[in-house]
Amino acid sequence: MGMGVSERKAYRFAEAGTWRKLQSGIFLTDPNLADDALWKAELAAMLLHGGKTALVSHRAAAVLHGLEGVTQRYREVTVPLHGSRRPKGAHRTRLLDPKPRIINGLRTTSLARTILDLSAVCTPDVVEQALESALRGPDRWRPDAWNEDLFAELRQLVNAQNLHPGLYILRTVLRRRSDTDRPTGSFPETVFFQALRAAGIVVVRQPTLRIVDRNGATLDTLFPDFAILWPIFLLEVDGVEAHRSQSSLARDLKRQNKLSLVFPIRRYSAMQILADPVAAATEIVQLISRLRNSGTPTIAGITVSYKENEFLVVDSSRDARAEALERVPARRR
Repeated sequence: MGMGVSERKAYRFAEAGTWRKLQSGIFLTDPNLADDALWKAELAAMLLHGGKTALVSHRAAAVLHGLEGVTQRYREVTVPLHGSRRPKGAHRTRLLDPKPRIINGLRTTSLARTILDLSAVCTPDVVEQALESALRGPDRWRPDAWNEDLFAELRQLVNAQNLHPGLYILRTVLRRRSDTDRPTGSFPETVFFQALRAAGIVVVRQPTLRIVDRNGATLDTLFPDFAILWPIFLLEVDGVEAHRSQSSLARDLKRQNKLSLVFPIRRYSAMQILADPVAAATEIVQLISRLRNSGTPTIAGITVSYKENEFLVVDSSRDARAEALERVPARRR
């Protein structure tokens, strides 16, 4: 025993409620920790009991990595199949993780391995929600800069392995997207995307919308949340609930004002989507039917083309150079 306390005395402390037993021979001396601290202490005890090769894994690792879709704090650790002690409730595996991480002082499975492990204990939709958040780049305002390396690593992982119980579900989730599909921009967007797909609606996530003048010079580059290709219109999920601050909401509204000059837009708040994504998807099905029957309006002087996640909008009524000169004060020309 550590701390100079015999095992018998430690068990007496645990029986009296002064200490808390976490694993065999491992005790928590402060039984009144907050829930999050207690959860991490229990994971640390499982790692200590499992030895140097034990790793926090599955849903517990997903929470430590900050992946979406998993909120409950499970106590999950993985140890090798042979030659290691097994903490109560731990998983055993033949497939060792060559690139573990240290998160909050806890040895944790790598991001790719966490998603693979998650596929063994969660539904495809939850795995997809975690995957979308893992693929998302650090800059929400540049969705074209997403984690393509992780996606390629996951592709290699499912092609190389045939022993892991999560392979079937992860393969199913990866088949839902192409190599060029961008991740959604937030958890509400992922939930909405899943509802739209379930309703049979094909949408493009985070496409690039490049507006150019009659000479081909770029006027603006925008990234709407979703685009329907036929008839062309945009879907936006916004609100403080999705973007967590008034400043990010202001940026969204400014962007949407620009988008509305080119395409019809249907907007939803994050609260609406999370409350009833199916109802929102049903509205979009009805809207698509109406637009296809009535025809989408055209804007004079504007032509739109689409190719591989990018809309090219040519506004022949504008000249970028002339507009730039108009913005410069006369004394500076």
